[in-house]
Amino acid sequence: PLGWAIDADGKPTTDTAAALKGVLLPFGGHKGYGMGVMVDVLTGALAGSTVALSVVHTGDPKTRGQSFFFEAIDVERFVPKQVFRERMDQIVRDVRSVPPAEGFKEVLVPGDLERRQEEERTRLGIPLYDEDWQALVEGLKRAGIPGDQVERYAPPETTPGS
Repeated sequence: PLGWAIDADGKPTTDTAAALKGVLLPFGGHKGYGMGVMVDVLTGALAGSTVALSVVHTGDPKTRGQSFFFEAIDVERFVPKQVFRERMDQIVRDVRSVPPAEGFKEVLVPGDLERRQEEERTRLGIPLYDEDWQALVEGLKRAGIPGDQVERYAPPETTPGS
């Protein structure tokens, strides 16, 4: 879409090939730009890695200049934990109270899908394709585990391959 990229001459483009020779623009306009700069500061400058135009994507992991940043926040340096929890609960309630966009049933917050998946897998087990189960069985047999010991742990239903 227009506004997502500029070509090599700095002109807005909707042409994918031209965009690949130019620049993908940050999401969120000037705020997204600011967030992008902060990511570079935290994961590059602060972490001792490559920054800005010195980051080169060659495909060689040795020259990528990959870096990571982890942050730990002591909430109680800002506000008591209980107050923070109450405010977070309010944020979640407010976000979920917004009418969902057309075609959607609900508004989700980060972690909702993962929590649901964990609950389902805890209740029903982890789905396993037939070919994956058979490969596991064969590997265990080659490792000397008797087949009857392996088969008694077979999932009740495996998932047909796709």
